[in-house]
Amino acid sequence: MIQHSATHIALIATVGLTACGGGGGGSDVPQATVPQFSNSIAAASGPAVTAHSGPAVGIGTTVPLAAILIRDFTSEMATDGSADLILRIAGTDYRLAQDPNTGTYLATTPALNLAVELAVSDEASLMLLVTEDSSAYFGSFHDFGNTISSTAPLSGTSYYIGPAAYVATITGVGGSAGSGGFVFETDFDAALVDGRIALQDLNGTGFNVDFEDAPIHATGFSTSNLQVGGLAGITVVGELQASFYGSDARQVAGTFALERDSDLNMSSDQFLSGGFLGNQQSPAAIEALLNGDPVQVSDGERIVLGSGSVVGGSGSVYPDGSSSYYNSNTGVSFGADGGGCYYVGDWSNC
Repeated sequence: MIQHSATHIALIATVGLTACGGGGGGSDVPQATVPQFSNSIAAASGPAVTAHSGPAVGIGTTVPLAAILIRDFTSEMATDGSADLILRIAGTDYRLAQDPNTGTYLATTPALNLAVELAVSDEASLMLLVTEDSSAYFGSFHDFGNTISSTAPLSGTSYYIGPAAYVATITGVGGSAGSGGFVFETDFDAALVDGRIALQDLNGTGFNVDFEDAPIHATGFSTSNLQVGGLAGITVVGELQASFYGSDARQVAGTFALERDSDLNMSSDQFLSGGFLGNQQSPAAIEALLNGDPVQVSDGERIVLGSGSVVGGSGSVYPDGSSSYYNSNTGVSFGADGGGCYYVGDWSNC
């Protein structure tokens, strides 16, 4: 069962942060922004009650049903002053209290045990929901917040970078997880998005999830044409859903899911559910990052695309999955712990 004292779900692993020189930097260093996260539902923006629907996968060491399931529920903060999280699943309300030691929201009931990890940013938030039912664990990512009312007034090209994470199951093997980052190029005039989500599993194997010409709709974009590079096999099913957040679309967040056949034996044996959240960047910052040059964030720390280099004790994740996000001001991480471990009650991938 999900134990209050043992449960720790982090959304993105700290894969290794190393210094890249002194902090600060000259005025010629381009400025970038990285999400600042809280793990409290009280800090979340958006509607009081949020509807969620997204792909869930088995994440336990024993997965009786290795498939992508759709998890539908609503969430809201309790109004009694407790700041508990209320989830309504299949018509039943579950009250989750936040563990003061880990920040994870937890509920243990006769029918269902639940754990929720939150990454709450300015306009957008990301949730990882883990459920335990009859000793089977399932995990799903969900984004929510101040969704843009319409993309119609937006024009030009915008770039987004930020962290990403996933949970997965492999038939006959069990659960896995990993982390990384993403870069999206959004052409609002053509109403199309290109992107790369670069991830790394707990064994250090890197792979990319790429897409091109994802059509923009009223509040975000979506595509089922996901191309996976760096892993053996073929993608049977792929799906990505994203929304823009804030009136100026300054943040983007969303989820993705993959069903893969790793050995071409015509049986699906890998199932993955992930999420991402990032900030809009200036063209100068993107150009510098793609050239391998550093950019600087508001607190004086410098970051470099794909190098794992961070100055200042915190940083962001970039496309080769070599570094990850940790907010040193709040102590909130977006991933697994520094050792690359995910814990959900009796299940551990360590």
